[in-house]
Amino acid sequence: MSSYPVPNVGAMTSTGLTDAQMSVIWQNILLQCLGITPAGPTDASAYSQVRIDWPVPGQPAWPITADVAFIRAVVVPDSYNAAHEAQQPLQGGGYGGPPPYGDGVYGGGGGTSYTEATIYTRVWQLSFIFYGPNSFDHARQVQACLYQDFVHDILSASNIYLDTLIGTPRRTPELFQNQWWPRSDFAARMNEMVTDSLGKQTIQSVEIIMEDADGIFADIELPVAL
Repeated sequence: MSSYPVPNVGAMTSTGLTDAQMSVIWQNILLQCLGITPAGPTDASAYSQVRIDWPVPGQPAWPITADVAFIRAVVVPDSYNAAHEAQQPLQGGGYGGPPPYGDGVYGGGGGTSYTEATIYTRVWQLSFIFYGPNSFDHARQVQACLYQDFVHDILSASNIYLDTLIGTPRRTPELFQNQWWPRSDFAARMNEMVTDSLGKQTIQSVEIIMEDADGIFADIELPVAL
């Protein structure tokens, strides 16, 4: 859950994951797929085999004989991203859509504010990059592993759902310092259900201005019954 300010309105909270949070989820999945069990959260020997950050000096930055995997997760444009459903709370609690589905009474039966929830889907592009003499075998091993139930269970707990049309691993050797480093890649997509919640103010009064050819002759402000 993250929160950020919205000018002239307030703070919006979102269930959307950051790229760092998404990468950590997938790092743990790949470790399991590759049969690597970290001794603890600071086990560098295990986590260095599945990385979520590129080395600052550049890459590759490990022995050419080492097997190392990288994960890159980015949000991509897609027509599926365009559909947003805004829901307002109804009298008595719960949420409903805009009229005619909602009853038009906000705030759960009264009040000066309410929370509007916007639900939509973000599409993520995942790149799995493997280096080392076993890079192609590891890519195939992980690609097959992604169809297992435990992967679905881990992802669904964070409102993430993998597109089952997963890419095929490809050998893509990389030339670095006059050496061809073994490398294999494949990609996948996933959908993340996101809910953004924003507090808003209800209408407190309505101003009625009446005028004729001579100008304004009445300016009335009527309170709105909540």
